[in-house]
Amino acid sequence: MLTVQAKGVKMFKCVRVSQIFIGGNNFMIDLGKQKKVVGSQETLQAIKSKKTHCVYIAKDTDENLKNEIINEAKNSNINIKEIESKMQLGRVCGIEVAAASAALLK
Repeated sequence: MLTVQAKGVKMFKCVRVSQIFIGGNNFMIDLGKQKKVVGSQETLQAIKSKKTHCVYIAKDTDENLKNEIINEAKNSNINIKEIESKMQLGRVCGIEVAAASAALLK
């Protein structure tokens, strides 16, 4: 069990390390068990083939790649959510390495 505490934010207990709290105490993402693809090329393929409804992208992703993914997602009317870092995104996806992007599958 992991306890998460930030200045001015209540304490939370997480049962899995793949859970992360972002933007305060009301937003939690856990992509570990959801149907998804992880990685930039896989994310772009999912967007282009209309197999996704939400894209997560790390803020520290290469700007050109980030813009390509964001533009494709916007053109396909897909929700885009930013995560602080590639390491955080990798962790919430249930992998032990960094991930620039991920897409939730329909």
